[in-house]
Amino acid sequence: MRFEKLTSSSALSLSARIITIVVAIAWLVIGISELISPRGWDATYGVPLTGEDGLPFVRAVGARNIAISLMAMFFVFSGMRAALATVFAGIALIAAMDFCTVSAAVGAEHAIKHAIFVVVMAGISLWVAISRSRGVKGTVATQSQGA
Repeated sequence: MRFEKLTSSSALSLSARIITIVVAIAWLVIGISELISPRGWDATYGVPLTGEDGLPFVRAVGARNIAISLMAMFFVFSGMRAALATVFAGIALIAAMDFCTVSAAVGAEHAIKHAIFVVVMAGISLWVAISRSRGVKGTVATQSQGA
């Protein structure tokens, strides 16, 4: 695969835009929920809290999710395909670190969802990196480059 293909600023395909917007909105809603009402979201992470001391951590995860989702939406709407692919690759990396954290704390069986998330987000990252919109008669739409 050529480097230009990954760094091209050509528009995302419609299906890639829809999928990335849906994922970003889901992350935004989860992040807002974690920030506003962290109680209960700790168990979804995989390591239930035993006291109130861990609630700031859940809020921090919520803030992280909000920031990532807003960056993803900005990159979708501004047509920055390579940056968007990088965001999803970063989400996959975060999920891998979450898997390690949960596995170390309570065992790998409680971290399976993080492993699945790694695969899904890495797949979306690759799809976004190579996905381009199609122009008239199936030709790839390109932006004009200045001389």
